Amino acid sequence: MKIELKIIFFLVLSFGFTNLASAQTVGTFEILSDPLFTYGVQNGWANTYRAPYSSYLDQSSRDTYNSACRASWISRNHLLNNSKWRFVEIAENTYFCDRGDNPVSPNVYSSVDGSKTFTIYSDGRARWQIDTNQEWRNGCDLSKFDAGGNPPKYPDPNTNWPHFIIDQDIKNSAIFDGKVWPSDYDSLIYTTSVKLNSTQKTGAECSADSWINHELYYMAYVIHHKDYPNAIGHNLNINTIYALVPIFYSNDGSQNTNGSEFIISDQYGNVTYFAPSSDYPFLTVGNWTTYSIDAKKMLNGALATFAETYQETFYSADFYISEILQGWEIWGGYKSDIEAANFSLGATKSQYSFLSPDVTGYFDIATCDVALGWAGDKDNPNAPVNVKFYYDSIDDSHYLGVASANQPREKEVCQLLGGQNCDACPSNQPQCLHAFSFPTPQIVKDGGQHTIYALGENLDDTPGHEVQLTNSFQINCGDATSPSAPSGVSVR
Repeated sequence: MKIELKIIFFLVLSFGFTNLASAQTVGTFEILSDPLFTYGVQNGWANTYRAPYSSYLDQSSRDTYNSACRASWISRNHLLNNSKWRFVEIAENTYFCDRGDNPVSPNVYSSVDGSKTFTIYSDGRARWQIDTNQEWRNGCDLSKFDAGGNPPKYPDPNTNWPHFIIDQDIKNSAIFDGKVWPSDYDSLIYTTSVKLNSTQKTGAECSADSWINHELYYMAYVIHHKDYPNAIGHNLNINTIYALVPIFYSNDGSQNTNGSEFIISDQYGNVTYFAPSSDYPFLTVGNWTTYSIDAKKMLNGALATFAETYQETFYSADFYISEILQGWEIWGGYKSDIEAANFSLGATKSQYSFLSPDVTGYFDIATCDVALGWAGDKDNPNAPVNVKFYYDSIDDSHYLGVASANQPREKEVCQLLGGQNCDACPSNQPQCLHAFSFPTPQIVKDGGQHTIYALGENLDDTPGHEVQLTNSFQINCGDATSPSAPSGVSVR
């Protein structure tokens, strides 16, 4: 079993903490790098990186071409050497690298024919302008030969419709491995404001064997499982989830259509999750609209929909945010002009989210029946700790009860706590007894939604010092009994 042991270190000076037991401040910080695009946008992933069959450029030539493109862009704007943003382009006629003088100014990128441009303004706004009717085959299946029998330069049947997207790898420099796990934060929210200046359908319908013509502007989290890149799941590979919020979806190029929640496999066998459009503001032409996209809500929605669709359950605590995506995917010919501003990925951690150097643990799951997890004191690896439970708020008026973490757990927990003879675990030997099981009290089975928190007690600290265990869970329980807790637990 592959175990990834994650220790989170936050810079104490960043939040002004001098004593965890007495600190009351809430830490709020920005994870997104360069939200104002000070360092521009660099050439990134494109269909030029694949050569699956006979084409104008073989793979070696494509790699050389893209490397030369990046170097050329840096020579024209040296700040791009430090850029955290990248383009994601699926294009034939409008690939930015095909224009030798890009960026045409430090903050403007354009296709050869000018039908696609990306502009960065001094106030941090970004602007996408594109007419896919000017693309290869008018934006209909870019991997096929055109009407004159000419082959495309960059054919890839898996990525054969125009993409005009920016993305950024998401890392938290305050954490030793840089990975951003939504379960580690009280909140993790991607925010941006969007204004659709204009849009219209400019091309004819694609052939009947193609997708129905439509344009889609979205924001998305790219989410990886802790065991990525290994395949995860029996029915569908869930090692990668593309969790999308569709901001503008249109067939006719003018009418924005709300979509329902669903989950599908993409062309590479990964999971694509569409959040329900009705959960977010409705975008209309000419108006700035602000979107706040909760990473925890998106991940939990994807996993719940996956469980319902494929009858497999996974823990949200086992997934981390890998990238942010924002931009267009378009099937057919559409002309659009859209702007975005105020980019942010804000994270908050309360005083209880900062782990004591001694107490550590993990809240695995909470259902309407039971709360499960593990906890221990590194200074006392052979002694069980108490775990206290609260609902909705961590205060005496919302106290649910206490459980002793005195049940057997696997050897990796023993090792994390610094125990000896861990190969004997799980067993009833003292170094192995760190799991807890707490029956869900009747008070939270009132039909309402409640958040359950678990806090471990430090054996050597002052009485009453409690540290929140990693993760919290929302439950909604009425009279009906919930499904049993899923098998398998996390030691992350």
